[in-house]
Amino acid sequence: MLRTNIQKKDTPIYREVVKQAFHAAWHDRHLWPLAFVTSFIFSAGIYDILWKGFNTISTQDSSLLVEKGQIITSIGSGFVLAMQRTGGFLNIIFGLQLVLILAILFVAALAFACICQGGLVFALGARRRGEPSGLALSLRIGGKAFWSVAALNAISLSCLWILRFLILIPMTINLSSGENAHWVLYLLSFILFSGLQIIITIVQIFALNALILQGATAAQALARGYELFKRHWIIAIETAFLQALIAGISIIAFAGFVFVTIIPIVMAIITSIGLNSAGLYYSATSIGFFFMFLSFCTGIAFLTHFQYATWTYLYRRIGEGGAVAKLHRIYRQLTGRYSFEK
Repeated sequence: MLRTNIQKKDTPIYREVVKQAFHAAWHDRHLWPLAFVTSFIFSAGIYDILWKGFNTISTQDSSLLVEKGQIITSIGSGFVLAMQRTGGFLNIIFGLQLVLILAILFVAALAFACICQGGLVFALGARRRGEPSGLALSLRIGGKAFWSVAALNAISLSCLWILRFLILIPMTINLSSGENAHWVLYLLSFILFSGLQIIITIVQIFALNALILQGATAAQALARGYELFKRHWIIAIETAFLQALIAGISIIAFAGFVFVTIIPIVMAIITSIGLNSAGLYYSATSIGFFFMFLSFCTGIAFLTHFQYATWTYLYRRIGEGGAVAKLHRIYRQLTGRYSFEK
């Protein structure tokens, strides 16, 4: 007689988490606007971390200090040349105003991205608990936690830039030792920088979950994020690379879908050229550009949602509990608010 009580082998945590995150990213489309704005920060995405890290290392062909000095000199000489050519003080003032306006818009976009980042993590956590996760509520929670979220992003980005500087300085000094050393240093720098970058990003996203979902302060959140990674670093690394693999496959599939669906538009453009029809040409190109832009925004939103859902669900599996989380739950039960709300 066959035994029917044989237990199946447990599914690894990272596989279960990634599967749930992919399902949530596809079905919870009302969170895609938050995810798209959050993508401006470019954190929590392991595949783009590896890509940017590779580009950062591989493009350093000369001394870092000389390169920075040349950039500063070029900016200064260009400004002086502009003053000499225009000969008008008002043109310089208008130029500075334009730079200031662009800088303000850039800072505002980053600030709104931080709000959406906190709101997205809240919405993902609320969904797992079966609580409301609407856009308005998520944005309100993200706005309340803005300064703490911005501080976490600033700390992680500062650490990444410091690491980049520390790695590239000795590399550029030793590049003149020979061709073999040149490529070996490239490889070692890429491995070291990418590994540290992945670790910092995982700690940062764990800290963000502790901040939003458990009401920890920024310092407590960073400490908890580091402790979780130190305790579960194997699961975290496995999750990161499985996430990167699935995201890469999704990008290829999405690009193929766009390529196939854009064929009728391309045929319409070719037909308009053959018929010498300006109306058909402009209509087809307008529809094509709009479709490409919408497809790009949709793909970015889905992938960002998938990335943050992965880390939020993993955090709920390995990081919930402890004194901070209990105090946070008691505070919510008594006041109906989150601990970072004033």
